[in-house]
Amino acid sequence: MNYADIINVTENSALFSYELDSAGFAVLSIDGREYKSVEAVGTGRFAVSGLEADHTYCAELSGVKLEFTTLPAPEGEELGRFALISDPHVSLKDENRKGRFFVESGALMREALEKAAALGAEFAVIPGDVTNAGTPEEYAYCKKILDTSPLPLRLLPGNHDHPEQGEWEKCFGERRWCFQKYGYTWIGIDSSSASLTSEDAAVIRKHLDAGEKLIICSHYHFFSPPRINHKPGTGLRNLQEHQELMEILQKQHGMIYAGHQNICSCAGFGNIFQLNLPQPPQFPCEWILVRVFANGFYHQAIPVNSEVLRQWSRRSSDAAAVFYNERQWKSEYRLQSFDQSNFIWKGENK
Repeated sequence: MNYADIINVTENSALFSYELDSAGFAVLSIDGREYKSVEAVGTGRFAVSGLEADHTYCAELSGVKLEFTTLPAPEGEELGRFALISDPHVSLKDENRKGRFFVESGALMREALEKAAALGAEFAVIPGDVTNAGTPEEYAYCKKILDTSPLPLRLLPGNHDHPEQGEWEKCFGERRWCFQKYGYTWIGIDSSSASLTSEDAAVIRKHLDAGEKLIICSHYHFFSPPRINHKPGTGLRNLQEHQELMEILQKQHGMIYAGHQNICSCAGFGNIFQLNLPQPPQFPCEWILVRVFANGFYHQAIPVNSEVLRQWSRRSSDAAAVFYNERQWKSEYRLQSFDQSNFIWKGENK
């Protein structure tokens, strides 16, 4: 059976992917227009522009019916843009696993940074699992890639980075940071131990008490999203120790960007909004570009350049889910729906 999906949608464009069950020409029909692939390779993408903002479209891609609604038009001039590139898992392994690219991980990290810069991002946030095993050799390899980044970087450690061993400070310096941008206080915390440290809790409390609007970046998520449900305890494990702080946080309009699970999911918890980020080396093989306007933060999924790699990861993830009996590798579960990674955050939970 032919496969097709919608990778991203903006206010005036959409990006489709496909893999045919046999070699042949792919055909996309949308809004009275028809697009046909040039080559009969069976795997590829269609990029459609000139769409109407806030409009629902019905499309058919080689027998697969797809429906989507474009985002509302932005208001005013663009205020800036940034990239969220989570869990690159840069590795020196010579085999891939469960649909995850280890062999290609370094190349995918470099590609994401270069593409983010080409798309006009001002900086990139990488919230954890920068390396896969946290070895000195991986750190050296990863540092070599990141030292050539065309963008300023904001890095945070994840559990795979094993920052307690000391390599993180040698290669990347600080484990946490704080800065002001777009009218928000950005707080990057060290959640590599799967816990909210007293130091990070104090920083969050300080800025909340000052009435500041926060964007918190963390490897582990704070609140359990309904879409990430394959097993309990996948977020920060000690939030019961900070119950009062969590109650205050949920009353404040703000955003949490989290990695680790890499199953794209956006959800509101009180007034706080949380986006669990996808990753480049595992299906759906993407990162997030965010454009900032007066009426909100426009989030857009940016896939790796090669649709062939993306489809290999999809098929291998599905095979691993069956072989290991671990549903979190299923492509259907990891993909969720395109509106989980292509949306407007209006600065509040709406």
